[in-house]
Amino acid sequence: MTTYADMYTRIGDEIQDSTLTTQVQRAIQDAIALYEPTRFYFNQTIASFSTVANQEYYGAADLADIPLTIEINSLLGTIGGSKFPLQAEDFRQMDRVQNGLWLGPPRTFAYYNQQIRLFPIPDQAYPLTMAYHHRLAPLVAGSDTNAWMVDGEMLIRQTAKAALALDVLQEPTIAQGAQILADKALVRLQMETRKRRSNIYLKTDIPRGWHAGDVRAGVVW
Repeated sequence: MTTYADMYTRIGDEIQDSTLTTQVQRAIQDAIALYEPTRFYFNQTIASFSTVANQEYYGAADLADIPLTIEINSLLGTIGGSKFPLQAEDFRQMDRVQNGLWLGPPRTFAYYNQQIRLFPIPDQAYPLTMAYHHRLAPLVAGSDTNAWMVDGEMLIRQTAKAALALDVLQEPTIAQGAQILADKALVRLQMETRKRRSNIYLKTDIPRGWHAGDVRAGVVW
């Protein structure tokens, strides 16, 4: 398993300068921030929490990942053992109709201010299960690790090295080579993410003879 220290040590070896630890760490953090909004198979997950009677907003105290959520893919509630989907709603629309008197099983949700808002306001405890794209635990200590250091290791390392070469080393040739490898790593992760999806209508392999810019109406790749 690759740790944070493993990565910045290796980058130091590859640029043949082990004295730039602080600059390398900044470049790694910048690279992670750059790709966090992109959904890969390793930064999506499922977690559960429970509603509380008369509580409209849910945040870190209810589920630590809620403030780290980038996109909610689905939110399911449970009543009497039966599941029901909650629909995404515009926060402003929810504001217009919520007067504090609407109580019952939640049917819609909005994400705002790093919190989940439910409508109607729950009148009791309902288990909720959320599938979502989220930020991974931040890297602080050298022994820390997460999926960016393992599944996304090549993407982050090469992207960080390209930024370091441009911003610190002033070596565009090194930056160009690192960016080529980062682009290859990105394509590999995107392909693996597509192949792991369960959508039976998604074709995961690029058809032979297909070129960028082709437009074929009615065909879903």
